[in-house]
Amino acid sequence: MVKQVIVVNTNVPMSVGRLAAQGAHASIAIFLDKGKWKDDSTFEIEDLTPDMRYWMDESFTKVVLQVHGKNKLLGLAETAKNSNLPVSVIEDDGFTTAIAIGPCPNELVDPITRSLSLL
Repeated sequence: MVKQVIVVNTNVPMSVGRLAAQGAHASIAIFLDKGKWKDDSTFEIEDLTPDMRYWMDESFTKVVLQVHGKNKLLGLAETAKNSNLPVSVIEDDGFTTAIAIGPCPNELVDPITRSLSLL
């Protein structure tokens, strides 16, 4: 299975709505970071991995997990980057609020996130 894992920092004071928005921002930032504006009305996404294409076409599976603290969140992001997985880190109002890892196969992301609790 291919999935995207979103991890939110529950130490940041956020309403449920803001928390959802930060997770959504992390999810889409993975793809926006691979794109560019061709002109005023066309945005092109380049270099999608086969896993990203499959996820967009077939599954859209997401799991939302939680950590308590910026350092833990950034450590997860660094581990994922070192494993060559797609990662986005979201900062808002001076807080590191969320990351997204993937889309990628379970067997690549689970070792990084398996110890975390569901949100």
